[in-house]
This record gives sequence, C-alpha cells and structure tokens, in this order.
Amino acid sequence: MSAWIAFNAYCYALYAPDALRDRADLRKHDLPARGKLPLAVTGTLSARADGVDLVIEPVNLRIVIRERYTEDLIFMEFAKQHATLYAQRLREESFLHAVATLRRALAKGSRHYVLNMLRASEYREEAYQDMVAKNIAVPFDDHAKCESLIRILYQIRCNVFHGEKVPGDANDDRLVAAATPVLLQLLNAVLEKQ
Repeated sequence: MSAWIAFNAYCYALYAPDALRDRADLRKHDLPARGKLPLAVTGTLSARADGVDLVIEPVNLRIVIRERYTEDLIFMEFAKQHATLYAQRLREESFLHAVATLRRALAKGSRHYVLNMLRASEYREEAYQDMVAKNIAVPFDDHAKCESLIRILYQIRCNVFHGEKVPGDANDDRLVAAATPVLLQLLNAVLEKQ
C-alpha cells in the first residue's frame, strides 16, 4: 500500500495543476424520445463564480460546467513525462521480467486486461472491444508503451484504493503482487533521476 501511496503523492505533487479541467455535468432532464425534440427551444446561460449553468427549455435540460479535478490526468501526464525512462528500463532484465509477470497475471485467454471493478457488473466478455471503449476493461496490449502500463497500474490502484481488491482473494492477491514490483521499480527509477 505504501508504494501506491508514494506513487499517488509523486504524481499529485508534480501534475495536479494539469488535472483541473472544465467539465460539463448533466444535472436534470426530461428529454423526449430521440427524433421528437421540440423545434423551438429557449435557453439561459448563467455565469457563476464557480462555473456556468446552461438551462434549455422546454426539455428541462440543465448542464453545469465547473472546474473539476480529474485524477487520471495526473497519471497520464506521468506517462508522457517518463516515456523515455520507461523505454530505457524495459532494456533491463529485472524490469522487463516484472512487466512480463504483470502481463501474465492480467491474461484472460489471449487478452491481457484488468476490469474497472466499479463497472464490473457491466462486463460482457463477448463484447470486449465495447468494454474497452467504455473503460470497463483496461487493456495491456502494448507493454512497450508507458501509457499502457500506467493505465493498468492506475486501474489496479483504483481497485485497491476503492475497496474492490480484497486481501485474501487469490486473483486479487496475484494481480496486486504482480503489479507492485513494477510500480516499485518504476517509482525508484523516477526518484533516482531526480
């Protein structure tokens, strides 16, 4: 757990400003069936100190735009900033072995992925590409890309931090045990470079 917390802290300390983005959230709506929208709509756009509200009538649609912290962006910035270091580390036998071990732990038939456990109930193996597109299954298709590894580590981290990975469950233990050496070696490499 300490490795995941250290990785989280490192990414947050360096890249948090990159994670603040305007996001639109649908707050309420009474939309008619598709193709049956009223031809005439009116709307109001209200500026607020913390964002913008857009209300469209008569469909009772309210969209709120606020600056929000989007955590996955700090990890993607880490991947971008450390892609060269990652490629260098892949040339080292111990790191390459750790990544290969993680990839084997992620194997489900011929595919390598981890489920987003918050959305696991939506998973349908026969619709794998659709599940990847919806971020229900996070693939580890290209181990040579730092971004691919970071997406996997981030999803495992989310599953651990939010309680979907349970100590004592054989699959969860195997997956976390395979991810931790990769995370530790990557974090050590980054810290040595500082």
